[in-house]
Amino acid sequence: INTSSQNILEIKSSTTGAIKITDGTETLNYVLTSDATGVASWQRPTLDISVATLVGTGVRINYDDGNFTNTGNYIDLPPGKWMVTVNFIMLSSNGKTGSGESWFLRTSFTENGDLTRNGLPPNSITTDIVGGTLISANFNSNNFYGLLAGYVFINNKSGATKRYYYMAGVPVTMGVSQGSYIVDFGRKTSSENNIFFQKIN
Repeated sequence: INTSSQNILEIKSSTTGAIKITDGTETLNYVLTSDATGVASWQRPTLDISVATLVGTGVRINYDDGNFTNTGNYIDLPPGKWMVTVNFIMLSSNGKTGSGESWFLRTSFTENGDLTRNGLPPNSITTDIVGGTLISANFNSNNFYGLLAGYVFINNKSGATKRYYYMAGVPVTMGVSQGSYIVDFGRKTSSENNIFFQKIN
């Protein structure tokens, strides 16, 4: 303790399980966790998951949209690596998709806060995403509902909290009649819709 090296406390042992801390809170598979003052105790491992408050009123995605549309929904991420998961319902403007009709809808996150429809080209996807940049899903024929679900990893290296907007568009379609569209995508009032995120480092 209080050695001259950089480590205030250094314990060396060739024996497995050489360190034992018992205070009555220890239980199998618990982890040693501190409170805000540095007092440690054994606790059940927890996942620090945050849920975004959705504010989007829903956007229209046309079958021939070549750009993304900002849904108005967003997350504010402090510095670090995050796993961001989304679930959103897809609804057809015709009540249900027609026979032989199918959609492949793409979504992602941008740092561009432009809320004009079709204002975000594909290269507007934030470069903070690590790995695959898209969360996509099929909306097949003769269906009242489709569900888009997936996740991306975002690494905020800026040193400050950044806002990332959720956007959707650039669909690939088949057998879609002219004038058909996905209605109210991303609206806050749909019970299936949510965005949640957790720190992974």
